[in-house]
Amino acid sequence: MRRLIQRILLEETTSKVLLVFGGINQATPEWMGNQIPSRVKNQYDKIILKSYRSRDLLESIDSLKEMKNTNISVVGFSQGGLNTYRLANSGVNLDFLGLIDPSVKSDWSLKGFPSGRNSVLFYNNKNWGKQYYDKYIVWRNELAEEMRSSGMEVVEEDLNPHINDHMLFPREFFNRFM
Repeated sequence: MRRLIQRILLEETTSKVLLVFGGINQATPEWMGNQIPSRVKNQYDKIILKSYRSRDLLESIDSLKEMKNTNISVVGFSQGGLNTYRLANSGVNLDFLGLIDPSVKSDWSLKGFPSGRNSVLFYNNKNWGKQYYDKYIVWRNELAEEMRSSGMEVVEEDLNPHINDHMLFPREFFNRFM
């Protein structure tokens, strides 16, 4: 009987996993980890930091699909946003999704995004130069509008009007939305 109770308790225990995709240049997995405040880190049983170039995304998806009793949060910064869409669209059941000043492709979809304020887009279009206007900015604006109309959280903000504030977004996101 004791073993049965232990097994039931183990099966009912919910673990919390945070998967974070970094961006290009200095937004390495290690740098992204340093942007996460301790109070946020302490909320999770496991934190997985990945590069936007992560070649094992499919393996990660399969592993996450197999996890039982797990709350999964995924966050993508800049180019890492593309992996966040892929993960959400893959059928992994997500509890929270965060897009931090993300790159956006024309084939983005809200499929698999958690409802309401459990999906957050936090960005500043001014961080993306004119060479990106026909690409990322137009698609990001379309994404923002659809997320808003679906009741998801969308915040466009200029964190520091005197500089390109792209690299300020991760820490601010974790402090404000998690």
